Amino acid sequence: MSVVSTAWAELNSTELNDHYIDCGEEDLPVEDLWINSAPQTEVPFVRQLSGGLSPMTQMGEGEPFPADQPAKGSTQSIYPTEWGKKVVLTGTALRRDQHGILRRHAGELGRTARHRKRVQSYSVLNNATDSSYTGFDALSLLNTAHTQVKSGATYANRTSGAVSLGEIGVLDSFARMRLQDNAAGLPHELTASWLHYRPTRAQHQKAQHLFATSGRPFSMDNEFNTITLEGCKLLPSRYITSTTLWILTAEQGQHDLWRLDEVDPLMSSWDDKDTRSMFMACYMSLSVFFGSPRGVDGNPGA
Repeated sequence: MSVVSTAWAELNSTELNDHYIDCGEEDLPVEDLWINSAPQTEVPFVRQLSGGLSPMTQMGEGEPFPADQPAKGSTQSIYPTEWGKKVVLTGTALRRDQHGILRRHAGELGRTARHRKRVQSYSVLNNATDSSYTGFDALSLLNTAHTQVKSGATYANRTSGAVSLGEIGVLDSFARMRLQDNAAGLPHELTASWLHYRPTRAQHQKAQHLFATSGRPFSMDNEFNTITLEGCKLLPSRYITSTTLWILTAEQGQHDLWRLDEVDPLMSSWDDKDTRSMFMACYMSLSVFFGSPRGVDGNPGA
């Protein structure tokens, strides 16, 4: 059987003196700055939502203590998705590899796996308004009608309608994160740590004007400093697919955006006894999801 393509064979031409692989530098794993991650040891991984205890109530003299208990919500069953790729090289091609070309290409297997992990991590943000990508309350990550599990009250973590990245929208998000209550009605104040957006010229300019510019020297002209940082940092990423979406997330551990790694990128290789061809493969398995929308705010933009 034929296990090496024409493209592989052409790389071994005796007329070649050198070879340049146009792969560029690998992107930094910026998703590890914001997404919660842990090993996935159970499949399915089942999560249970519950609400805490309500605010304490005043008692009259001689009255018994009022009883309270957590409210039980819905569950999630998390199943990992599997990803893989292989490279097949004939023994002849390997022996005639003049510049280590084939081995270097085979090494790209690990890079493709890390790229896929990055893409999947950002999928929880890219699907923030997708009605089929839901959390505990069966609603999208950014929504105006999230439900408190204990009181049944609704709350929003986005402005109704499309709002561009700008002063009003971001300030509204800051306020919602600071003024929200938890499922039992107690304060659940959070602050934004990261502003996510795709670094187009328009989006990057807006973000820089909002957060990163400074006042004119030797003057009181601070019109471009419309918002103080409050600990929030810019995290533009090409892995955000929408050119208008912007999302604020709290620090790791303060939101419920997760990636569970069942199998980290696993490299393997073997030989075919009949053809003496070498097979190199990379496999991984992971889950990306959210349960609660708390600690996240933003808008699909306009």
